[in-house]
Amino acid sequence: MSHRDQYVKPLDGGGADYSDGRFHLKNMGKVTYIAKDIRTALLESRKILLDSNDNAFRGSHSPPFVIYSVQFNMRKVLDLTDQNLLDELELDISDITGNWWLSDETTSTQFIGSTAYNSDRFHAVAYRSARNSLSVTNYDDEYDTNFAVFPTKLDNRSFLEAIPPTNMEDDACFLVGQK
Repeated sequence: MSHRDQYVKPLDGGGADYSDGRFHLKNMGKVTYIAKDIRTALLESRKILLDSNDNAFRGSHSPPFVIYSVQFNMRKVLDLTDQNLLDELELDISDITGNWWLSDETTSTQFIGSTAYNSDRFHAVAYRSARNSLSVTNYDDEYDTNFAVFPTKLDNRSFLEAIPPTNMEDDACFLVGQK
């Protein structure tokens, strides 16, 4: 698949073939990362940044990007926003939101993601945003949640699709841009 084809199908998770991510290892399988809201999507992509008072400002200059609204229905989600599950897995929020790219070894999130993917029991992993500062001290599942979706694992009652933007404040979002 050429890079041009990847932009034609932005939700297929093909980028996971080229590099590691928070919940996947390169060549593990298809993974698409989506944010539940526009603010978190922009923060995760570093298109906007937050100051110490949670005021947003423009991030560093970057090439053009596209924001997609996303509709989805995923029946089997490993919910790492649930503190009881994190306690059971002996993880804390820093394990989920930490700087995974600084590790030379497989991180706990990559292990969880690959285990969930290979188990065929989950369509996605829900997790707290690492970039949205609200998620560290005052988690709000309405706005601070991201999903690592396994598109090839979705069954006939589950779906993930890009739709024309309607109300960017209410729609889950996915950003595509050049790195």
